[in-house]
Amino acid sequence: MKKLFAVLIINLLLCFFAHAQPTLPLDHPGSNFDLQNGTYVKDINNLFGQYVGSWKGIWDSKELTLLIERYNHKLVSFPNSDYYYEDILIGKFEIKDVNSHTIVESTLNISNDLAKIINIGFGKNNRLLMHYRGGPILCNVQADITLKYDPVLSNQLKFFCMLGQEIPFPNC
Repeated sequence: MKKLFAVLIINLLLCFFAHAQPTLPLDHPGSNFDLQNGTYVKDINNLFGQYVGSWKGIWDSKELTLLIERYNHKLVSFPNSDYYYEDILIGKFEIKDVNSHTIVESTLNISNDLAKIINIGFGKNNRLLMHYRGGPILCNVQADITLKYDPVLSNQLKFFCMLGQEIPFPNC
């Protein structure tokens, strides 16, 4: 009887202290800054599915290969100890000169944590919003990227890029 009582007490304590991780879809209304600690913003509706993959295009005598990968359950933390988890897309790329076949820059082999392109949200009409933060090779340029997926032409993405403020460096 004492063992049964002890098991019952332990189970009640576990139920009292255990709570499920709140989960929200990526397209939830509101801001991620107002989330309860430990919330998981998850790609429940497979919004990322159409963007994941390898994409190629040519612009200004350069071939761009863009590899978009899903990164699940990434921790987002703040200095005040607030945190949440979210599914994100990261972009890795390679820029190759079409004429000389030399690689101008490549991030294809870096770790996910060092990826220079990450998604920052969704816009209207199947638009994925991403942000690029360049390294010293490209003078630390930052850019906002919009990718538009067309369900009719499912093998194509429209790529829009707007350069941000450049941080001046010598010889850039």
